[in-house]
Amino acid sequence: MTVIDSDIFIIAARFPRDQRSAENQRFLALVRQHPNTFATTIFNKLEVMGELSFGMNEAQFDRFWQEFDRHFGIVVLMPQGIVNLEGLWAALLPYLKRKMALGDALVLMVAESHPEVDTFVTWNAKHFRGKTHLSVLTPSEFLRQRA
Repeated sequence: MTVIDSDIFIIAARFPRDQRSAENQRFLALVRQHPNTFATTIFNKLEVMGELSFGMNEAQFDRFWQEFDRHFGIVVLMPQGIVNLEGLWAALLPYLKRKMALGDALVLMVAESHPEVDTFVTWNAKHFRGKTHLSVLTPSEFLRQRA
């Protein structure tokens, strides 16, 4: 399974003129062609919703929250094996020690807690390479490998 980072959804929703937008849309089209074989984490979904909330009224926010998974054809992953705040801290601390920002650490912690995840796709590959056993690819690299 492949986990998708927040930046891909944010570019699609908010930055259609970004230089990576065409490639980003090609990647998301591929994702939609293979529903439920791609995922994101609950922390990615929360980050995307926070970024997009500035341009939405409450009804739009609620609707997008409800439709997010279906709209992109993805599964949202929750952390596995964490039952309380102490457990969250214990699971998160090793990622922070890898010199990761909190958001990146939360995302990678959830992705790695799912044994079926083998790939992480992000435009910020440099933030993750060398800090995980997952294959880290940009959308462009992912598309080239699948071509």
